[in-house]
Amino acid sequence: MEDSNMMKKTSTNMQKEVDLNRTLTFRLARLQSRLNAQAQDILAKNALISLSEWRCLITLVSLPIDTQQAISHYTNLDKGQISRGIKKLANSGFVSITNAGHDNRSKIVTVTDKGMAVYHQIAPIMQKRQAIITDEFSTNELEQLHHFLDLLEKNAVKLEGLA
Repeated sequence: MEDSNMMKKTSTNMQKEVDLNRTLTFRLARLQSRLNAQAQDILAKNALISLSEWRCLITLVSLPIDTQQAISHYTNLDKGQISRGIKKLANSGFVSITNAGHDNRSKIVTVTDKGMAVYHQIAPIMQKRQAIITDEFSTNELEQLHHFLDLLEKNAVKLEGLA
């Protein structure tokens, strides 16, 4: 009798378990972890910079952004991570940092010629990686995916402050 009750209890608990392969946030986190590890490996072998440094560099090159605050806002990465990435890029001579007018807290970050050389060295490799990641998608599917990601980002903003 006790075994029968235990089986019912176990069966009920199993029904309540979440299918992680159908949990969007879990799948996105797992995918991000895998893609981050691959990108870090590529960068370590080809450019000797970290993933956060690469994200700072590519953001500075690709967008009309020139401050750490703007990089942090656009990438949604941690301000400390951005600050450390910019400092390492500056120490390597890939960016220069200057004060923005009167405010010593605000810094202008500019990609140097050396930084542009690293960017041009690694960008084709990272673009090839992008092509491989999206290779199985049709043009329409890729447009849909970007649309869905836009919706997810929009809904994620709605969740801020609910905790």
